[in-house]
Amino acid sequence: MNKSLLVYLFTSATSFASPFPKELSLNDGTGIKIFTIVTNPAKKHSKYKNFPIVLHPKGKLPTPENRRLATQRVHVRMDNSVTPAEIAKASHATSFKVLHYSENDLILTFPKPADTITKLEKIHKLAGVEYARPLLAKLNFRKSIPNDPRFAWSRSNPNYLWHLRNTGQNGSVTGIDANITDVWDNYRGRNITISVVDDGVQVGHEDLIANINTTIDHDWNDNTPNDPSPGNSAFSDDTHGTSVAGVIAARGNNQIGVTGAAPEASIVGLRILSAPTSGDIKAEALAWRTDLIDISNNSWGAPDTGETAYKIDPLVSAALTHGVRNGRQGKGTIYVWSAGNGRTDGDYANLDGYVNQPETIGIGAINYRGTSSYYSEYGSNIVISAPSDNRSNDPSITTTTLTADGTYTDNFGGTSSAAPLVSGVIALILESNPNLGWRDIQEILIRSARKVDAGSSGWVNNGAGFHFHHGYGAGMIDAKASVNLAKQWANLEQQTSSNHSSPSINKNIPDNNLNGVIHTFNVTDNELRVEQIILTLDVDHAYLGDLYITLTSPDGTISILNDLSGGSQNGYDNYPLLSVRHWGEKSNGTWTLKISDRVDGDTGTLRNASLKIFGVEYSGGGGPIIADGKYLDWVKEHFPLAEQTNSAIAGETADPDKDGRANLIEYAFDGNPKKTEARLRGEPKVINENGLLKIQFRVNTSNSDIRYLLVHAPSLKGPFSLARSKRISTRGNIETHQLIPDQSRYRQRFYRALILRK
Repeated sequence: MNKSLLVYLFTSATSFASPFPKELSLNDGTGIKIFTIVTNPAKKHSKYKNFPIVLHPKGKLPTPENRRLATQRVHVRMDNSVTPAEIAKASHATSFKVLHYSENDLILTFPKPADTITKLEKIHKLAGVEYARPLLAKLNFRKSIPNDPRFAWSRSNPNYLWHLRNTGQNGSVTGIDANITDVWDNYRGRNITISVVDDGVQVGHEDLIANINTTIDHDWNDNTPNDPSPGNSAFSDDTHGTSVAGVIAARGNNQIGVTGAAPEASIVGLRILSAPTSGDIKAEALAWRTDLIDISNNSWGAPDTGETAYKIDPLVSAALTHGVRNGRQGKGTIYVWSAGNGRTDGDYANLDGYVNQPETIGIGAINYRGTSSYYSEYGSNIVISAPSDNRSNDPSITTTTLTADGTYTDNFGGTSSAAPLVSGVIALILESNPNLGWRDIQEILIRSARKVDAGSSGWVNNGAGFHFHHGYGAGMIDAKASVNLAKQWANLEQQTSSNHSSPSINKNIPDNNLNGVIHTFNVTDNELRVEQIILTLDVDHAYLGDLYITLTSPDGTISILNDLSGGSQNGYDNYPLLSVRHWGEKSNGTWTLKISDRVDGDTGTLRNASLKIFGVEYSGGGGPIIADGKYLDWVKEHFPLAEQTNSAIAGETADPDKDGRANLIEYAFDGNPKKTEARLRGEPKVINENGLLKIQFRVNTSNSDIRYLLVHAPSLKGPFSLARSKRISTRGNIETHQLIPDQSRYRQRFYRALILRK
């Protein structure tokens, strides 16, 4: 009788006996425990030709979603007592690779995929090896048009680019677009490089060739380093990446085809989706040339089935961390990610481990009416949404994939299209201010987003005054508002984190009981201004879809972390759940976790939980800090009811009187947003007293939800940083601050007053 091989991918490996095992016990991040090992029945298919051994969940038929394929590679975590060469020699590997993006990680390559299983025990026992695991390939899933036969939209007199400029054509709602055309007068994505991690890019395409960078592209599927072209023809099935590239950066003003959101940005094709890929390959693509790649677009992810909490490979996590720490000369590569198309299948964005990473920007989809596209998943990890397609007969997105008759496709969509639109807008933002860090981009997108579907009951204002919706994130992308904000932005301070672990909760989750089980985290350490939070759960339950999981902040903001309409065979095995809904709130106080079971039939156990809060130490330096919130009252005072929910008129970054001052500036310094004024009553003025510079301005004490920051730079182009100052007097509502002399090498300094909502 054959014995089973026992492998813990993230912990340890134990012995097995010959002959080759028929079963494999492992934790691959999805909660599946036992896999059956068979000869790959699909190995003749071009996508699977290099994978003779397939693993699938015991007792289930193999499907594209659950199939795992043995590669020729093993991931080894080693300590410092041994060299990579020594491990490679002792294990009889044919080659090895030291990972530049993750210390102490090593990839061993063997002659055949079977070797990665049969030699695993020996590798694990080698001196200096902390753990070893076979690298299993999975088929990745494009976040494109949902599998709906009536999804494509046809029209006789189309205006394809409604997502860039919507004037109400073809039944669309005026203004449901990226608000981008005015930005192109000054910014077009010049000198910004965007990688398209996908199924290839047609590098010779007539509308892309001017923007394609072929010096650093790569193809891991066909191992053709300098040619990520899809298949062998322009009409290959691998058209997804070419469509994505077109949405980002089809060349504009060339009298050909369409235009992308950043029509002069550079595109780098990184091909991984045309065949199953293991974690190390995906990690390589995400860590690829981050010294030169500014933005990484990823219109793919976990299967949208609602059945599995998909945990990403630890090498992928390491690559993302490497990218934000080291990319763009330390400012961080920007990772944009489709949040998923599985809402009609009961899926929830928080089941996608890629979107649960703090380094990624999760993107939802909005249709031409300004409501959530029917397939777009909800989740607490969605940062922002962007226009895309919807149901049959509704406008889709026209982009660069060529059809059989030589025309451009007009039925691209899904969050696959929403994500590259955001990537293109980020390129414009970075061109306007190249000094922005990866977290600055996230906050700028949140601050500048437009509220859509204002009548939806899902909108809330969090404790910092930011509006969020589980279906839209902070709202719809607004290129003009985000670029205007970026040009005056002072970079966020260095991020830190606060960790709170509850390792032995062991509370029963009652069956079909909405009261559920409650656990609290009492945060009392150095207070942070919150950015992302991660709740990691260890929950034993037969059907994940039965559970409704929320986390409530000390300010009362609720993050819904699990809200499935379908079932699942898996609980949470130390699974991380991300929320951005608490951005800007204060960390200290009681955070309340609640798990309730909504369906009769099964009980469960909350075993362990931990809360990690990312943010910056709350200090409010650079000027007076004022508490409470009144901006909405000010909006009601100055704008009629019909305009109050229109962010293009009443939003913080809007400028309805066209005097060059955003509403938030008018609010801070006693201005009238409907009247052009040469100078605002409370506007700062500089006083020079015997060579000492003082800044004096009027503080409106009723404006208690803002803070005044003094920033400076060596030139008007920036980069701006916090200026050192101290308040020396307060007379009534007039404050005077003395500037502390700058000791840098710069002979001149330019000062600005930056106004931020708390």
